[in-house]
Amino acid sequence: MGTYTKKLSIVVMAHPDRKIMAEELSASLGGVPIVWDQINNVWDTCKRAWRAIDKTAEYGLVLQDDVIPCRDFQTRAEALLTGRFVYNFFVHYGFSARVEKALNEGKNYFIKTSIFGEIALCMPTKYINSMIDYCHNRNAQSDTLISAWATASRLRVRYPIPSLVDHRSGDSLFEKYTGRKQHIKDHHSCCFADNFNA
Repeated sequence: MGTYTKKLSIVVMAHPDRKIMAEELSASLGGVPIVWDQINNVWDTCKRAWRAIDKTAEYGLVLQDDVIPCRDFQTRAEALLTGRFVYNFFVHYGFSARVEKALNEGKNYFIKTSIFGEIALCMPTKYINSMIDYCHNRNAQSDTLISAWATASRLRVRYPIPSLVDHRSGDSLFEKYTGRKQHIKDHHSCCFADNFNA
């Protein structure tokens, strides 16, 4: 018999204010681990979530607590994973023109050199420590520096179509974390899998 290699390890990063939401998300994915915010800091929670990924798996995925996964999420996600990419399983509505262009070209993804919307990021586990070190050494306060790391590492970001997650409506924790007003509270996908017809 050959050895079995786990394809994907999933961890949820969550704020205690969203305890019920996070626990429901975890349960919907078979009881994946939850890493809780302890000091009201996005990067601290994000870093610990990535460290909680099972490094024996080929890929690691961190989901934020306010995502809505599509039906058969893990099966569909694993089927897409190949090669040296960072995957963003959330396709923001601002990318509707990119989605249309890709579909017109017969593609079920598009590629960028940056990350927009960090709510469902996936990468080969062999890159996780490098990413954490890069962000930590630059005094990261949020998860947005992951995009700079990907660019510096010459890793392309693949956005599969349709989007495998959507963003839940409701109050954002942005103001709690930053003390600044967020004027747009709802960020949905333009092509969420459960509603998508190409």
